[in-house]
Amino acid sequence: MSEETLLPLAIVGVSLVVMIAIGFLVVTRFFRRAPAHHVLVRNGAGGPRISTEGIVAFPFLHTIDVLDVSVRTIAIERRSGKGLLTENGDRIELKATFFVKVNGTVEDMLCAAKELGCAVANDPERFRKHVEPKLVNALETVARMLSALEIEKHRDRFRDEVIAVIGDPGSGLRIEDLALEDVRVVPDIAPPYR
Repeated sequence: MSEETLLPLAIVGVSLVVMIAIGFLVVTRFFRRAPAHHVLVRNGAGGPRISTEGIVAFPFLHTIDVLDVSVRTIAIERRSGKGLLTENGDRIELKATFFVKVNGTVEDMLCAAKELGCAVANDPERFRKHVEPKLVNALETVARMLSALEIEKHRDRFRDEVIAVIGDPGSGLRIEDLALEDVRVVPDIAPPYR
């Protein structure tokens, strides 16, 4: 082989090595890995994308937000005169613990990121303030449909009906479960509210 044929091959070889090295540096520099129980939401060029493992994001083209998708517990206690009013006018005092999370589909994760915002989804207190009114409303609605005795004796039915009334809580969220604790009937002193 002559020098005339080796020179172009050397240039091509060196160019390939340099391009591979630059590509490797770019990927390692701009690759973000998702923490456990979180997903990465990349916005910018190419539209929004969700990644559960990791994603490449260039600072001048993309923004990255972290979305918490772990199960959150929201405990609602109705006691001391703030019990739930039932069909027969009695009050039920209870502690209801809801297990809520962002649903695992890409569409629901994007919905949560857009409607709730990653800042709200990641802050337990702000997340609670967003979700709690829907949960309290469902508890009150179902309590008004059943007698106090039915609620006390058939907790599973009460739980299932509360979850059914909530249905799809929106914002890409899902109710995983509901635990009822310390359910007590407290006779109402005032005349029944109808």
